[in-house]
Amino acid sequence: MHWLILIANFLIIGSVQAGCPLGWTKNPDSGYCYKVLKKQGNWYSAKDNCKSKVNNDGGTGGLAKIDSAQENEFVKGLLKNRKETGFWMGANDILREGSWVWEDGSPVTFTDWYRREPNNYKGGEDCAAWYKLPNSSELKWADVNCNRGRKLAAVCQMKASQRCPIGWIENPETGVCYKISDDGDTLNWVAAALKCQALGSQLAILDSEEEDTFVKALLIPDEENLEGWYIGAQDIDNAFNFLWIDGTPMEDGYTNFNEGEPNNLGGIEHCAIKYSKNAIFPGNQELEWNDVPCNLELPYICQIPIPV
Repeated sequence: MHWLILIANFLIIGSVQAGCPLGWTKNPDSGYCYKVLKKQGNWYSAKDNCKSKVNNDGGTGGLAKIDSAQENEFVKGLLKNRKETGFWMGANDILREGSWVWEDGSPVTFTDWYRREPNNYKGGEDCAAWYKLPNSSELKWADVNCNRGRKLAAVCQMKASQRCPIGWIENPETGVCYKISDDGDTLNWVAAALKCQALGSQLAILDSEEEDTFVKALLIPDEENLEGWYIGAQDIDNAFNFLWIDGTPMEDGYTNFNEGEPNNLGGIEHCAIKYSKNAIFPGNQELEWNDVPCNLELPYICQIPIPV
């Protein structure tokens, strides 16, 4: 049981960052998502690589655009422990020397230049980057040659799309996206939670009647499913004190357990499911909830939370 508790706690800590694709890091103050591309190159290749990555991940954006001190400090926090010495951003004065603009053409209003930067050294430095000076941990802006300068990593920025990924279904009232596991895809609760996490999501949190009813309509009766679908609730650490997978206590919130449930039958039922209509238990036609052993291999419901 101890390993189940450890994994459940890991899943709470590692829960999905709402609104950002897997592998991106969200700035909660701005809502923007950031990713550092390991491939190094000149500014033009960095711009193309960021645009391609953003498009592939279903968002809009490109090289990082920094409009505030908070945004700048957030990105520096992502870069400070990396080995690279420089990181491209979208700022440039390619069209007119000294008139710094972002990749989208908007003027640069916030800056964090090193002293005596930008200096347009030898008349060929028209692109901006975060730069680490030799033998220093300081990370500030410098102007760099867009083509012939040292190859640098790229900091990409995107605003995540509100649309659901292909194969997911959106609740139009809330913006939450759901995916029911494919036919034959059955896992124990922990493996199901990890599978959802690998998809940039989490096991479903049905903490309102609206969400519960919406998901109910998605669950097409399956003659092979005699139990139900895993949802993101467990009481592994403390029987009858269920937590949602993001760590929120279920107590005093919305629940929809079947009459007499949860009952922790045999002292081994610690994970929640949404009943199948084919379940052999009474009172299941409303697809209520039940607690079951976490090692049962069942289908499951993944959820991408509301972008914030």
